[in-house]
Amino acid sequence: MKMVEEEYKIKEGFSYRSQLGKGDDALRIACIERYKAYLEAARRLQDDFPIFLDTNVLLGYYLMPVMARRALYRFLQTAHERIFITDQVKREFLRHHRTVKKNYQQQLTLETTATRHRALMTMLSDYQYENEDVLAAYPDFEQGLESIIADDAALLERMQILDALRIKTGQEFLDKEDIIDLLDTFQQLPSLTNREFKFLKREFDQLKAPVLAFDKGTMEHAVDAYLYKHPNQVFPGIGDIKNKPKHPYGDYCIFHEMMRWQAALVTTHPLVFLTNDVTKRDWVNREHQAYVHYLEVMQLNTQEVFYILHSETIFTNVLGIDCAHLVLKDEIWEDVESAVLEAKQKEETERITPTTIQQLLVELYPTRTPVDEPLDFWEAVIEDIQDDFGITTLYALKIDALEGYSLLIKEELRRFEIYDQLDALEKTLVLLYD
Repeated sequence: MKMVEEEYKIKEGFSYRSQLGKGDDALRIACIERYKAYLEAARRLQDDFPIFLDTNVLLGYYLMPVMARRALYRFLQTAHERIFITDQVKREFLRHHRTVKKNYQQQLTLETTATRHRALMTMLSDYQYENEDVLAAYPDFEQGLESIIADDAALLERMQILDALRIKTGQEFLDKEDIIDLLDTFQQLPSLTNREFKFLKREFDQLKAPVLAFDKGTMEHAVDAYLYKHPNQVFPGIGDIKNKPKHPYGDYCIFHEMMRWQAALVTTHPLVFLTNDVTKRDWVNREHQAYVHYLEVMQLNTQEVFYILHSETIFTNVLGIDCAHLVLKDEIWEDVESAVLEAKQKEETERITPTTIQQLLVELYPTRTPVDEPLDFWEAVIEDIQDDFGITTLYALKIDALEGYSLLIKEELRRFEIYDQLDALEKTLVLLYD
């Protein structure tokens, strides 16, 4: 990419505000026709379109479902030569990515093991107290029940170890294919000079002045009222007057970095700017449609229009997978663990074998009666578990066994029977999957 030439430095006559309102009907019609001509192709991100990413798209990568982020990573990796990052976007991303990533990974939590275990032990204690006379008539069952209760400390430890492992494994899984590893492969735009930034800051403040004068009680109401009253006076960053009052200039700088790039280079197609910032209404309107006066300003400055599109919608359509961000803890946990389980199915060390399943039974149920059977018996058991429940790894089998342990105990209390090691596992799986 060649350096920005002097004639394309941001200055009076080459900026948003200096061209605002200078269009006429002929320009307006021409801009709309040019915009419509390539709109569908732009939405498909066809190869000829330069793609500019907003900061929230890069940060939003960490909030996407795992399989969607994998698909996006591969797309960006393949298309890196036409992926562009403005200097403003890069600096914002580097400033915030660790916090966003950390906060998202911290959503990987489970109901505390101690709480689940305490509820189970309370249930057993209450059962013994309420059924003291009945238990006297079932001495074998009573003895087995006492053995299980005596094993509660070991059970708690097993649950805690597994929960910690699940959380750690999920967090490590999210570290794979980090978008920051692709950042330097994207096309980088040169930063604004100090003179250019000071000029844009002054120009933004001039655009901001009538908004501040539009007093409706609070800054939020003033901006909203101004947007409603003067839709053709919207400018990049107007929404940040209320959201980032101390430094609302970021979007205005991004607009001008893209404008400067498009003016300095000969391109066959307009640039596509992908953003998830579609609620402030300073990039697109309520219907996520372009502001025509943005197109006019860009055309007057660069002889070309441009596209501002909703990243989440575009990538969902292009990649063929839902790219909506996950924000609820349950959704995040289920998504990540599902991806982990799928990955573990490919690991040979996680396969269930006659030896490992017997070792697992002893680990899970040390006080229960072991099952001593030949190799072909255990091979048949493993096949049944795979066919009936779709479980192919020790990791998944152990999770299900401990997740369903309370269901197993309730079933045994109802039947006045303590199952042996293998029956305990099989009954638990039936109760979980029925």
